[in-house]
Amino acid sequence: PRRRLLVEPALQDQSRALSERPLNRQSAAPHQLHVERRWDARPRFGAEDVEKIDPLLVTYNKQGQVEGVKYDRINVVLVNAIKEQQQQSNAQQRQIEDLQLELKRQQQLNEQLKQHENEIDGLKKLVCAVNPTAELCHK
Repeated sequence: PRRRLLVEPALQDQSRALSERPLNRQSAAPHQLHVERRWDARPRFGAEDVEKIDPLLVTYNKQGQVEGVKYDRINVVLVNAIKEQQQQSNAQQRQIEDLQLELKRQQQLNEQLKQHENEIDGLKKLVCAVNPTAELCHK
């Protein structure tokens, strides 16, 4: 049996390994990583899946096949992935805040436009009351 990479449950959502190909194509949908449970009930992931993320994280046998995982290097990759996702999350949060401000500004402008339209309608009524033959009263 090939060795498995152990990923603690707290890191599962942060690890890019979770979106790689399944080990068992019949039991997992595409773009999902099949989680194998053993006697200790912790999820384990295949070295082949780790290789797809970064070939420098696995060892190979003489035939060039993936043999195992370089466990001492996994934490660095996971920490970097978490940092990258946090940066993306922060950028998205700033974008959301910017869009909320823009929406509020647009809503205020829309209110002002409605007020101006009401004022124009009132002025038209006044002009037409004073001068019913005015051109704008026939539109």
